[in-house]
Amino acid sequence: MTIGFDASRAFINSRTGTENYSYQLLKAIAKIDKQNKYIVYVRQPAPQDWPANFKFQILNFKFLWTQVGLAMQTFKDKLDVLFV
Repeated sequence: MTIGFDASRAFINSRTGTENYSYQLLKAIAKIDKQNKYIVYVRQPAPQDWPANFKFQILNFKFLWTQVGLAMQTFKDKLDVLFV
């Protein structure tokens, strides 16, 4: 299964509620799931110490990131599930 994950705010320096939730969820999934393929959509480069089944993809959209950039890319990537 190919799972997309909107991590557009998960790797900012000053995480608060939803940003921290996304970051912690990604870390927990990375520890337990080695079977599924994850495409993690980010705005800036993410740390490199992630399992091989995690691919980080930078989307360079300053405005309408979710509505245009993420929507177009997930259509191209043919995801089974998208977590936003």
